[in-house]
Amino acid sequence: MPGTAHAVTSLSRRTLLRGAGACLAFPAIAGCTDPLAGAAGIRVLRTPGDGIVPSARFGPGDLLHVVYLEDRNVQHVTSADRGKGFSAPVRVNDRPSFASGGLFRGPELALGDDGSTHVIWYSRAWELSTDRAEQGPMYARAAPGAPFLPSRNVGKEPADGLSIAMQGDQVAIVWHNGDALKLLRSDDAGRSFGAAAVLDALPCECCDTSLHLRRNGAALVVYRDRLDDHRDMFMASLEADPARGSKVRLDTESWILKGCPISGNGAAFSDDSAVVAWEHDGRILMSRVGLADLRVSAPRTLGSGRYPLVLGNADSVLVAWNEGKELVWRRYEAASLRQRDQGSVRRTTTHRAGAAVAPDGEFVLVV
Repeated sequence: MPGTAHAVTSLSRRTLLRGAGACLAFPAIAGCTDPLAGAAGIRVLRTPGDGIVPSARFGPGDLLHVVYLEDRNVQHVTSADRGKGFSAPVRVNDRPSFASGGLFRGPELALGDDGSTHVIWYSRAWELSTDRAEQGPMYARAAPGAPFLPSRNVGKEPADGLSIAMQGDQVAIVWHNGDALKLLRSDDAGRSFGAAAVLDALPCECCDTSLHLRRNGAALVVYRDRLDDHRDMFMASLEADPARGSKVRLDTESWILKGCPISGNGAAFSDDSAVVAWEHDGRILMSRVGLADLRVSAPRTLGSGRYPLVLGNADSVLVAWNEGKELVWRRYEAASLRQRDQGSVRRTTTHRAGAAVAPDGEFVLVV
């Protein structure tokens, strides 16, 4: 935010970590915040309970929703005061202890304009059953103020890299099975889904995706490909008509690797562009993609680490990623991507964090 850059960058990393430790030393405080860790315009919250791999979104009425994995269950909480306090957790998965996650894998959250809640997650079928049809993305939805409806397996095949997005009454879910990248759509707010569309890709076996739905119905998918062991990042644009689509390579240098790097990526979308961050051979790269023509800016190296998150508001872009048990962040001007300030916060885990943008533009990091 204006006027904060010099003050924040004058703080040493040691000072920032001391401030973060005051919050993380009290795990029983569900909504502990730490102003030193984020400076003006950035709020840092601890995941409630012993939760990991959180996903966060703001819904109507400035209500913060968070889902996370705890004891093999997906829990959902809300906060009306930006994390000072959370509601009692509600289990999303109707079959007890039937969720899994870690690293970049965790529940993913989308919210409808009416406040409806839509969650996808990884089941434990892969370790509990030899029937591959029992595997796949799990999905559940809840109307505003209502309990979650029974869970549904919407893929019925081995699945990784799960992402979900909403636009109006449209819900989209993307995953890959190691051989194909698939996109599933609903036009009635998740009550029913059509057949999955198969995208033109050879997805990296165990890497994450990002997904966004545009107002014109196009789905934008960020994923890692593995053709000939070139582990390159792409953005694909799939129109509402599955026969139409295009894609663009984000990497300018191939990462040639025999095995999957189990990597993450993040993206923030506006009406005309996206800022994408991804892993490349231990580094975090960032580019801007113009959505009219899928023109990609030259990738910029931000640092070293894993599981990047990207948030955007009208003024700024925030990129955060893991460096061991630190969540490191950089804030950039939205128009120029010139760096404004930076910081870090100590964590208790090396799994990915969560993030959300409040209606007033405040960035919220959930660690």
